[in-house]
Amino acid sequence: MPEKKEKFSNILIRYQLFFCLLAAALAVAVATVATYRQYKSAYMNILAEIRDQQTKLMEEWFNERVEEIAQLSQSVAVKENNFEQVKNLFAERLSHTSTCFEDLAFADRKGNVLVAGALEQPEVNIADREYYNLALEGESNVSEILISKLNGKFTLVVSSPVVSEEGEISGLVIGTVNIEKLEQMLSFWNIGQTGSLYLLDRNGIMITDPYTTLWPVAHGTVDKTGKYRFQLDSGAIRELKLGESGYGDYDSFQGNRVLGAYRQMDNFAWSIAVEVDKAEVVQPFRQKLLLSLLVIAGIFALMLYPLLKFYSRKLMLPFEQTTAQIAQYAENAEQEGVVYQKAEGSPGYQYQEIAVLNRALQKLSEKMNELNNMMRVQALYDPLTGLANRRHFFARGQEIIELVRRKGSYCSLIYFDIDGFKKINDRYGNNIGDQVLIYIAEVLGRIARISDVAGRLGGEEFAVILPETDEKGAMQFASRFKKYVEEIPVEAEYQSFYITISIGVATVKPDGKERESSTKMMEELINQSEKAMLKAKEKGGNRVELFSV
Repeated sequence: MPEKKEKFSNILIRYQLFFCLLAAALAVAVATVATYRQYKSAYMNILAEIRDQQTKLMEEWFNERVEEIAQLSQSVAVKENNFEQVKNLFAERLSHTSTCFEDLAFADRKGNVLVAGALEQPEVNIADREYYNLALEGESNVSEILISKLNGKFTLVVSSPVVSEEGEISGLVIGTVNIEKLEQMLSFWNIGQTGSLYLLDRNGIMITDPYTTLWPVAHGTVDKTGKYRFQLDSGAIRELKLGESGYGDYDSFQGNRVLGAYRQMDNFAWSIAVEVDKAEVVQPFRQKLLLSLLVIAGIFALMLYPLLKFYSRKLMLPFEQTTAQIAQYAENAEQEGVVYQKAEGSPGYQYQEIAVLNRALQKLSEKMNELNNMMRVQALYDPLTGLANRRHFFARGQEIIELVRRKGSYCSLIYFDIDGFKKINDRYGNNIGDQVLIYIAEVLGRIARISDVAGRLGGEEFAVILPETDEKGAMQFASRFKKYVEEIPVEAEYQSFYITISIGVATVKPDGKERESSTKMMEELINQSEKAMLKAKEKGGNRVELFSV
């Protein structure tokens, strides 16, 4: 059973489908990367905008707090150390609902706190604080997170020096910041479900309490030393690059991958950081990408693939038609005269390749027909004389015998040989001998009837079958032929000489021989005429003998 081969059109469709899908996948991949970068960059810009706006708000807020403490430090009551008025002033300021300070205090040049809110001389000394030393140098300051000596809480201290009328620094006024106020300001921005916005001091301590406080405490990624004492680990601090401005894709203090933007304040040693989990940012993009892929797949399945299949079939149709035509030609090639016809009317003939293929096949079929005709001629006829060879002569003789048998007529056969042909070859050469054989064939062509069949049976021996010819007619034909040969010289290669032939004649009338085959009767005719020819040879040649029993 022959192996079943796959159709080329199916292979073509499969490869086209593969490369189309590959091209589509590459295009989608490139578009996805480019779109994601744009999407990420746009989101980074949003975070950077929030960071910049929040930084500006916080700097303004800190400036307002410094200005507020500076105004208190320049009040008459403070400069004159009128503790009663100072207590009243502090109490009035702290009673305002809009105040951002949790407590106010006044300390002398030695750092002793003289007034703390409504308390006078609470026996607290702040001489070991950095902001105290800066105040003595005439500088206002916003401190880092400290444990308050007034109430033991973690707090942010805003300080300003008290300058007397003589221009000397006599002490300082401090205010502890209500950090919940900072958290309210930072919570103004809605940054998704996982967004965090917080302040960091120069030590990496979170000043504000983000929504994620409980998680890092539980997982040990921050050091909890108080309500507002969460210090980031060293890795997160390095990623945030405190003291610089920028944004990036990094691991947060929780270990999550986040998109974040950070910036240090211009006038204060604080940094603003805003972060969102990368998973939250990427999720909408993934959903849109998945939807786009489904749409593309739907378009491909419903439109592109059917179109691809249709045009692939249309493209292959001319090739399939040409293939079928070639197969049909191959099946009929054994029939005589079959020539491959160009499919000029087919839909694909306008294809250059098919046109070239058709022309080549047509030329090839013509050459094959020529070759077949030549081989057929060589198989039936003697190549030198053009007469029927022995096999074809015998077959034609059988046909003639069958014909005369139906008509009830005679059939004769003359068998002749060239006298002394070997001597001719020896004397003049084989080329001249061939010319003699050709001469004999030409003579037969001039005197034989159309119905007669002449053949060269081998060497210098020839035969002619004469349908519907009796003994008398055959003897007359043989005599006329013998006379023609002996009277006209052979002219070949500047040579001229005469030749003679010896002829044997045999005749048969198939009446009453219906049971005898035409093959046997043909064999008898040849044998009988050959015997008669040999008899003519024995009598000296150049004569005609009739076979007789």
